[in-house]
Amino acid sequence: MENKNLKLQQMYTEAVQNQQKGNSAVAEDLYKKILKELPNHVNTQGNLGALYAQIGRDAEAKVLLQNVLKIEPYNINANSNLGIVFTHLS
Repeated sequence: MENKNLKLQQMYTEAVQNQQKGNSAVAEDLYKKILKELPNHVNTQGNLGALYAQIGRDAEAKVLLQNVLKIEPYNINANSNLGIVFTHLS
């Protein structure tokens, strides 16, 4: 189990690095793989939601960011990104 968690942590780090470099497709793929193993991982959902907002996939971003806020209602990043999504959708 510890090996699996280490692998997921490494995938998460790689996903974040790719998102920061603008490699959206690679980051998205890694985030999705993580969420298959850990469906309620808040940071992964939040980052994937932010990524979707950045590339104009607002409906998908909204769902992910709202999921984050169900778990962590005061998550500032999710609230901020959700505000951006609502601006795009209006």
